[in-house]
Amino acid sequence: MNPTPAAMRALPSIAELASIRRAVQASGRALSADALAEAQRLYAPLHQSEPYADVRLSRDLRYGGDERQRLDVFHAMDDSSAAPRPALVFVHGGGYTGGDKHRAGSPFNDHVGLWAARRGLVGINMTYRLAPQHPWPAGPEDIAAAIAWIHRNAAEFGIDRKKIFLFGQSAGATHAAAYIGHPAFHPEAGHGLAGGILLSGVYDLAASNPKSIATSYFGDDPDLYGERSSILGLSQSELPMLLAVAQYEPSHFERQALRLALAICDQRRPMPRFLQLAGHNHFSGLFHLGLPQDALGTAIVEFIEDHACT
Repeated sequence: MNPTPAAMRALPSIAELASIRRAVQASGRALSADALAEAQRLYAPLHQSEPYADVRLSRDLRYGGDERQRLDVFHAMDDSSAAPRPALVFVHGGGYTGGDKHRAGSPFNDHVGLWAARRGLVGINMTYRLAPQHPWPAGPEDIAAAIAWIHRNAAEFGIDRKKIFLFGQSAGATHAAAYIGHPAFHPEAGHGLAGGILLSGVYDLAASNPKSIATSYFGDDPDLYGERSSILGLSQSELPMLLAVAQYEPSHFERQALRLALAICDQRRPMPRFLQLAGHNHFSGLFHLGLPQDALGTAIVEFIEDHACT
Protein backbone atom coordinates (compact mmCIF):
# COMPACT_ATOMS: atom_id res chain seq x y z
CA MET A 1 0.00 0.00 0.00
CA ASN A 2 1.29 3.44 -0.94
CA PRO A 3 1.76 5.87 1.94
CA THR A 4 -0.80 8.61 2.25
CA PRO A 5 0.67 11.79 0.74
CA ALA A 6 1.32 14.58 3.19
CA ALA A 7 -1.35 17.24 2.93
CA MET A 8 -0.46 20.43 1.13
CA ARG A 9 -0.04 23.23 3.61
CA ALA A 10 -2.66 25.93 3.63
CA LEU A 11 -1.21 29.23 2.47
CA PRO A 12 -0.54 31.64 5.33
CA SER A 13 -2.76 34.68 5.63
CA ILE A 14 -1.57 38.26 5.26
CA ALA A 15 -1.83 38.64 9.03
CA GLU A 16 0.29 35.53 9.61
CA LEU A 17 2.94 36.75 7.20
CA ALA A 18 3.00 40.15 8.91
CA SER A 19 3.49 38.44 12.26
CA ILE A 20 6.39 36.42 10.87
CA ARG A 21 8.02 39.53 9.42
CA ARG A 22 7.83 41.23 12.83
CA ALA A 23 9.44 38.20 14.46
CA VAL A 24 12.19 38.15 11.84
CA GLN A 25 12.87 41.84 12.36
CA ALA A 26 13.02 41.29 16.12
CA SER A 27 15.73 38.66 15.57
CA GLY A 28 17.98 41.42 14.25
CA ARG A 29 21.01 40.91 12.03
CA ALA A 30 22.59 38.17 14.11
CA LEU A 31 24.19 35.28 12.25
CA SER A 32 23.70 32.80 15.06
CA ALA A 33 22.33 29.37 15.86
CA ASP A 34 19.49 31.03 17.76
CA ALA A 35 18.51 33.16 14.75
CA LEU A 36 18.56 30.08 12.52
CA ALA A 37 16.45 28.09 14.97
CA GLU A 38 13.93 30.91 15.22
CA ALA A 39 13.62 31.19 11.43
CA GLN A 40 13.15 27.44 11.18
CA ARG A 41 10.48 27.55 13.89
CA LEU A 42 8.61 30.29 12.06
CA TYR A 43 8.74 28.78 8.59
CA ALA A 44 8.74 24.99 9.00
CA PRO A 45 4.95 24.79 9.61
CA LEU A 46 4.34 26.64 6.33
CA HIS A 47 6.08 24.06 4.11
CA GLN A 48 5.07 20.59 3.00
CA SER A 49 6.73 17.50 4.43
CA GLU A 50 7.41 14.16 2.73
CA PRO A 51 6.04 12.35 0.81
CA TYR A 52 5.35 14.74 -2.05
CA ALA A 53 2.33 13.64 -4.07
CA ASP A 54 2.92 15.93 -7.03
CA VAL A 55 6.70 15.64 -7.39
CA ARG A 56 8.90 12.68 -8.34
CA LEU A 57 12.05 12.67 -6.20
CA SER A 58 15.30 10.80 -6.89
CA ARG A 59 17.27 10.93 -3.65
CA ASP A 60 21.00 10.63 -2.89
CA LEU A 61 22.41 10.21 -6.37
CA ARG A 62 26.21 10.09 -6.29
CA TYR A 63 28.19 12.57 -8.34
CA GLY A 64 31.51 11.64 -6.70
CA GLY A 65 33.19 9.12 -4.43
CA ASP A 66 32.84 10.95 -1.11
CA GLU A 67 29.83 10.33 1.12
CA ARG A 68 28.97 14.03 0.93
CA GLN A 69 29.00 14.13 -2.87
CA ARG A 70 25.30 13.46 -3.38
CA LEU A 71 22.37 15.22 -4.99
CA ASP A 72 18.57 14.99 -5.18
CA VAL A 73 16.54 15.53 -8.36
CA PHE A 74 12.96 16.88 -8.27
CA HIS A 75 10.53 16.47 -11.20
CA ALA A 76 6.89 17.46 -11.49
CA MET A 77 4.82 14.25 -11.41
CA ASP A 78 2.49 15.44 -14.18
CA ASP A 79 5.34 16.29 -16.55
CA SER A 80 3.80 15.29 -19.87
CA SER A 81 6.10 17.43 -21.98
CA ALA A 82 8.77 15.66 -24.02
CA ALA A 83 10.83 18.84 -24.27
CA PRO A 84 13.90 19.10 -22.01
CA ARG A 85 13.50 21.58 -19.17
CA PRO A 86 15.77 24.13 -17.48
CA ALA A 87 17.44 22.95 -14.28
CA LEU A 88 18.00 24.89 -11.06
CA VAL A 89 20.97 23.54 -9.10
CA PHE A 90 20.85 24.62 -5.45
CA VAL A 91 23.94 24.75 -3.21
CA HIS A 92 23.01 25.05 0.48
CA GLY A 93 24.74 27.11 3.15
CA GLY A 94 26.10 26.05 6.52
CA GLY A 95 29.16 28.12 7.34
CA TYR A 96 31.50 25.83 5.33
CA THR A 97 31.48 23.28 8.16
CA GLY A 98 27.83 22.16 8.21
CA GLY A 99 24.53 22.06 6.38
CA ASP A 100 22.96 19.48 4.10
CA LYS A 101 20.61 19.27 1.15
CA HIS A 102 18.03 17.48 3.32
CA ARG A 103 17.54 16.39 6.91
CA ALA A 104 14.89 13.88 7.96
CA GLY A 105 11.89 15.61 9.51
CA SER A 106 12.77 19.05 8.12
CA PRO A 107 11.22 20.71 5.04
CA PHE A 108 14.48 22.56 4.35
CA ASN A 109 16.13 22.48 1.77
CA ASP A 110 13.70 20.20 -0.05
CA HIS A 111 11.43 23.21 -0.38
CA VAL A 112 13.82 24.68 -2.95
CA GLY A 113 13.71 21.62 -5.20
CA LEU A 114 9.94 21.35 -4.79
CA TRP A 115 9.51 25.01 -5.69
CA ALA A 116 11.59 24.52 -8.84
CA ALA A 117 9.74 21.38 -9.96
CA ARG A 118 6.35 23.03 -9.46
CA ARG A 119 7.40 25.87 -11.75
CA GLY A 120 8.37 23.77 -14.72
CA LEU A 121 12.05 23.34 -13.84
CA VAL A 122 14.07 20.32 -12.83
CA GLY A 123 15.16 21.02 -9.25
CA ILE A 124 18.53 19.68 -8.14
CA ASN A 125 19.80 20.00 -4.57
CA MET A 126 23.44 19.11 -4.01
CA THR A 127 25.55 18.72 -0.93
CA TYR A 128 29.33 18.87 -0.75
CA ARG A 129 32.41 18.13 1.34
CA LEU A 130 32.93 20.25 4.44
CA ALA A 131 35.76 22.00 6.25
CA PRO A 132 37.96 21.49 8.18
CA GLN A 133 38.52 18.06 6.65
CA HIS A 134 38.06 19.52 3.16
CA PRO A 135 39.32 23.12 2.91
CA TRP A 136 39.61 25.33 -0.17
CA PRO A 137 39.05 24.50 -3.01
CA ALA A 138 36.71 21.61 -2.14
CA GLY A 139 33.57 23.72 -2.73
CA PRO A 140 34.14 24.68 -6.38
CA GLU A 141 35.66 21.27 -7.07
CA ASP A 142 32.46 19.59 -5.91
CA ILE A 143 30.26 21.96 -7.90
CA ALA A 144 32.37 21.21 -10.98
CA ALA A 145 31.84 17.49 -10.41
CA ALA A 146 28.10 17.95 -9.88
CA ILE A 147 27.68 20.08 -13.02
CA ALA A 148 29.62 17.49 -15.03
CA TRP A 149 27.35 14.75 -13.64
CA ILE A 150 24.25 16.74 -14.59
CA HIS A 151 25.50 17.22 -18.14
CA ARG A 152 26.24 13.49 -18.48
CA ASN A 153 22.82 12.50 -17.12
CA ALA A 154 20.74 15.34 -18.58
CA ALA A 155 18.82 13.14 -21.01
CA GLU A 156 17.74 10.71 -18.27
CA PHE A 157 16.21 13.53 -16.22
CA GLY A 158 14.82 15.61 -19.06
CA ILE A 159 17.26 18.49 -18.57
CA ASP A 160 18.22 20.96 -21.26
CA ARG A 161 22.01 21.19 -21.02
CA LYS A 162 21.92 24.76 -22.28
CA LYS A 163 19.60 25.88 -19.49
CA ILE A 164 21.36 24.96 -16.25
CA PHE A 165 21.23 27.66 -13.57
CA LEU A 166 23.40 27.57 -10.44
CA PHE A 167 21.86 28.95 -7.22
CA GLY A 168 23.82 29.26 -3.97
CA GLN A 169 22.96 30.70 -0.56
CA SER A 170 25.47 31.89 2.08
CA ALA A 171 28.47 29.50 1.99
CA GLY A 172 26.78 27.85 -0.97
CA ALA A 173 26.78 31.19 -2.80
CA THR A 174 30.47 31.60 -2.03
CA HIS A 175 31.19 28.15 -3.46
CA ALA A 176 29.02 28.83 -6.51
CA ALA A 177 30.81 32.14 -7.06
CA ALA A 178 34.18 30.40 -6.78
CA TYR A 179 33.17 27.90 -9.46
CA ILE A 180 31.89 30.60 -11.80
CA GLY A 181 34.76 33.00 -11.15
CA HIS A 182 37.69 30.57 -11.45
CA PRO A 183 37.95 29.09 -14.97
CA ALA A 184 40.48 26.56 -13.64
CA PHE A 185 37.51 24.58 -12.33
CA HIS A 186 35.69 24.58 -15.68
CA PRO A 187 35.95 21.73 -18.16
CA GLU A 188 37.38 22.46 -21.60
CA ALA A 189 33.91 23.25 -22.95
CA GLY A 190 33.33 25.95 -20.31
CA HIS A 191 31.34 26.33 -17.11
CA GLY A 192 28.23 24.67 -18.54
CA LEU A 193 25.80 27.19 -17.07
CA ALA A 194 23.15 29.59 -18.36
CA GLY A 195 23.17 31.82 -15.27
CA GLY A 196 24.21 32.23 -11.66
CA ILE A 197 22.06 33.25 -8.67
CA LEU A 198 24.07 34.34 -5.62
CA LEU A 199 22.27 34.97 -2.32
CA SER A 200 24.31 36.37 0.59
CA GLY A 201 27.73 35.13 -0.45
CA VAL A 202 31.32 36.32 0.05
CA TYR A 203 33.22 37.26 -3.10
CA ASP A 204 36.19 39.39 -1.98
CA LEU A 205 38.02 37.87 0.99
CA ALA A 206 40.68 40.57 0.98
CA ALA A 207 37.99 43.20 1.66
CA SER A 208 36.28 41.16 4.38
CA ASN A 209 36.48 41.73 8.09
CA PRO A 210 39.18 39.24 9.19
CA LYS A 211 36.90 38.07 12.00
CA SER A 212 34.25 37.05 9.46
CA ILE A 213 36.53 34.86 7.32
CA ALA A 214 36.05 31.12 7.76
CA THR A 215 39.68 30.17 8.29
CA SER A 216 38.71 26.50 8.69
CA TYR A 217 37.95 26.56 4.97
CA PHE A 218 39.98 29.41 3.45
CA GLY A 219 43.03 29.06 5.72
CA ASP A 220 44.65 31.69 7.92
CA ASP A 221 47.15 33.14 5.44
CA PRO A 222 45.86 36.55 4.25
CA ASP A 223 48.31 36.47 1.34
CA LEU A 224 46.19 33.72 -0.23
CA TYR A 225 42.83 35.44 0.15
CA GLY A 226 43.12 37.42 -3.07
CA GLU A 227 43.63 34.37 -5.28
CA ARG A 228 40.91 32.48 -3.40
CA SER A 229 38.40 35.28 -3.94
CA SER A 230 35.99 35.13 -6.86
CA ILE A 231 35.33 38.83 -7.47
CA LEU A 232 37.86 39.32 -10.28
CA GLY A 233 36.71 36.31 -12.26
CA LEU A 234 33.05 37.13 -11.67
CA SER A 235 33.55 40.69 -12.87
CA GLN A 236 35.10 39.39 -16.10
CA SER A 237 32.61 36.59 -16.69
CA GLU A 238 29.95 36.93 -19.37
CA LEU A 239 27.58 34.69 -17.39
CA PRO A 240 24.33 36.48 -16.43
CA MET A 241 24.01 36.87 -12.67
CA LEU A 242 21.35 37.71 -10.12
CA LEU A 243 22.71 39.05 -6.82
CA ALA A 244 20.57 39.12 -3.69
CA VAL A 245 20.91 40.04 -0.02
CA ALA A 246 18.50 40.26 2.89
CA GLN A 247 17.50 43.46 4.68
CA TYR A 248 18.33 42.15 8.15
CA GLU A 249 21.64 40.33 7.93
CA PRO A 250 25.23 41.19 8.84
CA SER A 251 26.24 44.21 6.81
CA HIS A 252 29.32 42.53 5.32
CA PHE A 253 27.03 40.49 3.07
CA GLU A 254 25.55 43.72 1.73
CA ARG A 255 29.02 45.18 1.17
CA GLN A 256 30.17 42.02 -0.60
CA ALA A 257 27.23 42.07 -3.02
CA LEU A 258 27.66 45.78 -3.70
CA ARG A 259 31.41 45.38 -4.26
CA LEU A 260 30.71 42.64 -6.78
CA ALA A 261 28.07 44.69 -8.59
CA LEU A 262 30.46 47.66 -8.76
CA ALA A 263 33.32 45.46 -9.97
CA ILE A 264 31.12 44.22 -12.82
CA CYS A 265 30.18 47.80 -13.72
CA ASP A 266 33.86 48.80 -13.61
CA GLN A 267 34.45 46.29 -16.41
CA ARG A 268 32.01 48.39 -18.48
CA ARG A 269 29.49 45.59 -18.36
CA PRO A 270 25.78 46.00 -17.55
CA MET A 271 24.79 46.16 -13.90
CA PRO A 272 23.73 42.67 -12.75
CA ARG A 273 20.26 42.20 -11.40
CA PHE A 274 20.29 43.15 -7.73
CA LEU A 275 17.65 42.29 -5.15
CA GLN A 276 17.23 43.21 -1.49
CA LEU A 277 14.82 40.88 0.29
CA ALA A 278 12.83 43.34 2.37
CA GLY A 279 11.75 42.12 5.78
CA HIS A 280 14.08 39.11 5.81
CA ASN A 281 17.23 38.05 7.59
CA HIS A 282 20.07 35.78 6.47
CA PHE A 283 17.92 32.68 6.87
CA SER A 284 14.31 33.71 6.31
CA GLY A 285 14.76 34.97 2.76
CA LEU A 286 15.43 31.44 1.54
CA PHE A 287 12.86 29.85 3.85
CA HIS A 288 10.16 32.13 2.38
CA LEU A 289 10.67 30.68 -1.11
CA GLY A 290 7.38 29.40 -2.50
CA LEU A 291 5.13 31.30 -0.10
CA PRO A 292 2.97 34.37 -0.81
CA GLN A 293 4.88 37.65 -1.24
CA ASP A 294 7.90 35.68 -2.47
CA ALA A 295 10.18 38.31 -3.98
CA LEU A 296 13.09 35.90 -4.34
CA GLY A 297 11.07 33.31 -6.25
CA THR A 298 9.61 35.94 -8.55
CA ALA A 299 13.07 37.30 -9.33
CA ILE A 300 14.50 33.84 -10.01
CA VAL A 301 11.66 32.90 -12.38
CA GLU A 302 12.04 36.17 -14.31
CA PHE A 303 15.83 35.73 -14.45
CA ILE A 304 15.55 32.19 -15.81
CA GLU A 305 12.87 33.16 -18.33
CA ASP A 306 15.07 35.99 -19.61
CA HIS A 307 18.31 34.00 -19.84
CA ALA A 308 17.30 30.47 -20.80
CA CYS A 309 18.61 29.91 -24.31
CA THR A 310 16.04 29.02 -26.95
